[in-house]
Amino acid sequence: MDEVTNTLREILPEHKKTMLEKSNVFCMAPWIHMHIWPNGNVMPCCVTNANIKDKLGNTHQNTLKEIWNSDNMKQLRLDMLNDKPNSYCTNCYKVEQLNTSSPVSYTHLTLPTICSV
Repeated sequence: MDEVTNTLREILPEHKKTMLEKSNVFCMAPWIHMHIWPNGNVMPCCVTNANIKDKLGNTHQNTLKEIWNSDNMKQLRLDMLNDKPNSYCTNCYKVEQLNTSSPVSYTHLTLPTICSV
């Protein structure tokens, strides 16, 4: 087990440890990240299917604050807290089913270090 994971185990409350270690759908990205495509479309992360119908918003039409607090972003976070799959994350779920390291795994290991969780 790496140093980041050990640190998280020490500092996080038990229910958050469970989300990070045992959930098949939870990812930290929607709380700390958004991906903006060159055309202004905003997605939860760069792995989200760019052709998905419901974008989080577009920077040419919405402020980042509006997008961050949009109904779709709030629903994504709520789904993750309830361990419910969300269509924005389908690509990661597919990778996880192949038992390979997905961006979800990456965010669990690296983003806490970057963001000093």
